[in-house]
Amino acid sequence: MASYSISTRQKDKGWQVIVSYKDRYGKWRQKSKQGFATKRQAKDYGDVIVKDIKENLLLTNNEELANMTFIEFTRLYFDDMKDKLRPNSLITYQNAIKHLHPIHNVKVADITPSIIHSMVQEMTLPAPSKHYPLRCLKTILSHAISHYDLLPRNPVTNSIPYKPKMTRKRIVNAEEIELYLNNSDPLSPYHIAVALLYNTGIRVGELLGLTWDDINLDDMTISINKQWVRIGPENNFGFGQLKTKNSKRILPIPMVLVTKLKEYKEQSTHARIIPINYSSMLYGYISTNINKHSPHDFRHTYATKLLSNGVDIKTVASLLGDTVATVINTYIHYSDEMRENARAEIQRIFD
Repeated sequence: MASYSISTRQKDKGWQVIVSYKDRYGKWRQKSKQGFATKRQAKDYGDVIVKDIKENLLLTNNEELANMTFIEFTRLYFDDMKDKLRPNSLITYQNAIKHLHPIHNVKVADITPSIIHSMVQEMTLPAPSKHYPLRCLKTILSHAISHYDLLPRNPVTNSIPYKPKMTRKRIVNAEEIELYLNNSDPLSPYHIAVALLYNTGIRVGELLGLTWDDINLDDMTISINKQWVRIGPENNFGFGQLKTKNSKRILPIPMVLVTKLKEYKEQSTHARIIPINYSSMLYGYISTNINKHSPHDFRHTYATKLLSNGVDIKTVASLLGDTVATVINTYIHYSDEMRENARAEIQRIFD
């Protein structure tokens, strides 16, 4: 919120109120009105001016907005979104915006599809990597339209081929997981991390946010109620809210995982089950030790394994902490097992 002060003075046989305020860019400005019969009337109107300033985003007049460059508007956008964007998202957005440097000094109102096309051609990023900066651009310009009416329509159009080519998600097969689990230290946090990912399909942030209080070894369940996230700009990490409202859930776990956790707990000295701060360490470890897989491959594997064994899609969505639509669009992959099951069912139905 901007700083401000209200002052009054006598002027032209009446009273004048002056509101001095600092806008979102730190520049002092003034608004005033005169002609009041008393000092009290003038001061009361000062509160009206302050309210108007707040309701108009403490800001800037229309002429300033109309002349605002893209890089200037991003600062306005981040200020508007400071209570909505998580630190991780903020940093990711800021890094993405660096790749949009050809339009940094272009007025928002002057950005057109042709300018964006030219910028895309100039980008030195690999084609798939151009997706995220342009997605950020589209979001920011949508904000410029919906909140400030700076553009008639979003210039990041569907005709701009910025979406990356969809790649087939990899599944961790039974041989790969068995080979790893049989040849790694069962008391290593990395071994337990892999076992948890394979047997629960949880997200990496949820995995790193698990504490022993979340595990009920007697009931054979795990409570997903928080995740491990960046909580500040200085690479500080801590517990944070889950990704979506659907993410909070209680998962059943198989006996094989319960046995591993019991043995691991006996020698654990941390409140967190997997005391790793950086998800990149887990990504690197899994890629190196399990056939270049990623932690997210285990989520795909979990979903596909459940679906191929007859678990209904609503239950799978609930266990993943996702919507049914997301499961359909993201996690349904026809494995060899699913194909063989379908073959058997077709024979049974039509013979």
